Amino acid sequence: MKVRDSGFANSLLNSAYIREIQPKLKAVTLSVLASTLGISIGYAADVRKGRRVPHPRHWKKLAVLANAKQRAAAQNTASSPKPSLRVRTAPTSRLRGNSPG
Repeated sequence: MKVRDSGFANSLLNSAYIREIQPKLKAVTLSVLASTLGISIGYAADVRKGRRVPHPRHWKKLAVLANAKQRAAAQNTASSPKPSLRVRTAPTSRLRGNSPG
């Protein structure tokens, strides 16, 4: 007879969700989160803040959504031009004490 401890397995999955997926949801808007899962904006806010854990059937969609947002943010950071450092200098006549007059 095989004994399955589904409570232990569920707790492992739950901790993986909390560790891997939930922190990345901060970058996902509430409207996208709600429409992707078919949930209310209020419930989406609770999911995003970590107050509620959605049913495991939603976790794959959430992982894809969260990773897509993370990749997009990384690409925007990598592709944005770096600001150039410009050093303004004073006219040389003022620096040497050669003021006119």
